[in-house]
Amino acid sequence: MQWLRSFTFKQVGIGIALVIFFLAIVDFNARLDVLRQREDAVKTVRAEATAVMQTQMALQTAVAYATSDDAVRRYGYESGQGQEGDHLVVPVPAPGSTPAALIEPTPEPVPPKNWEVWWQLFFGE
Repeated sequence: MQWLRSFTFKQVGIGIALVIFFLAIVDFNARLDVLRQREDAVKTVRAEATAVMQTQMALQTAVAYATSDDAVRRYGYESGQGQEGDHLVVPVPAPGSTPAALIEPTPEPVPPKNWEVWWQLFFGE
């Protein structure tokens, strides 16, 4: 018990202050870790939202073209119909040949540029 009496009130106060400071630092680090996780989640959601918005714009463009006169005219020609005054000519393949199938590649989505992402973040829409 002699060692207990050798500590002064000042030393005990400093010891308690150091323990409180250590606990505060541990709590601060835990909060920073949660903040980093939330920032990562926000970045992921923003990237997904940007991709969805680009898909929406592409679909709106496709709908606008599909309802235009040029699209109707092109569909008419491709389906074997024509306009008044046209003389339709249907090419006949040579006997014994197999027609080649036309395969159109599907366009891959273009990732947004950095400035476009920032523009969306600050100005929206």
